Amino acid sequence: MLPSLNYQVFEDRNLFDSVDAATIRDHFRVWAATAPEQEQGGMGAARSQRYQFCVQVDAEALHSVVHEAPPPERGDTKSKGWVKLIWKDWEPQNDVVEQAEDQPIEEIAQNDVGWCRAKYSLLMPSIYAIIQDRHDCYREYRRPPTVIKP
Repeated sequence: MLPSLNYQVFEDRNLFDSVDAATIRDHFRVWAATAPEQEQGGMGAARSQRYQFCVQVDAEALHSVVHEAPPPERGDTKSKGWVKLIWKDWEPQNDVVEQAEDQPIEEIAQNDVGWCRAKYSLLMPSIYAIIQDRHDCYREYRRPPTVIKP
């Protein structure tokens, strides 16, 4: 089954090195606008997690997976290894904003910053299975640096 999986990976360092989640989200939105039709032959699949959430592995996330988490065969019970899970449809709240108690993240002071840290070893299928729509996303969301895990 693994060889048949088609992960879409964007690795252009000129576009993506040291950029924030908003930049990744904008790029993902453009890709997701046409990908369901191109990949699936119809827009019915556009609601699947593949077209709603993207994963960013920046330097900090890569360090967490490679240097802080134990090898996969030992299991990451403390959620040290994580990646950024970015919700495509998130928009900052411009009206009444619930201010976070902590420092702003990527210049966003509200509690929900539009992305979260997800335990890399459980991202697919576990986390994708529990986050199927925006209500699930709100229920499971944890502000970084907390790592979500099922």
